[in-house]
Amino acid sequence: MRDLVRNELEHGVSRSEVLGQLESLRIELRGGHREQDEDVVLEVMDFVTGWSSPHLRV
Repeated sequence: MRDLVRNELEHGVSRSEVLGQLESLRIELRGGHREQDEDVVLEVMDFVTGWSSPHLRV
C-alpha cells in the first residue's frame, strides 16, 4: 500500500487528496468491521503525514 501511495504522489496527486482517499477507505473498512485492514490504512496515513520513522515516510 505504501508503494501505491508513493506512486500517486509521484504522479502529482497532492498529499491532502491522498489522505482524503485513505480516510474514505478507512471509514469503509470500519463500517465493514475490518479493524486489521483499517489499522494498515492508519499506518500508511502516518507514513504520508510524517508520523513514522524517516525511512518509512513517503
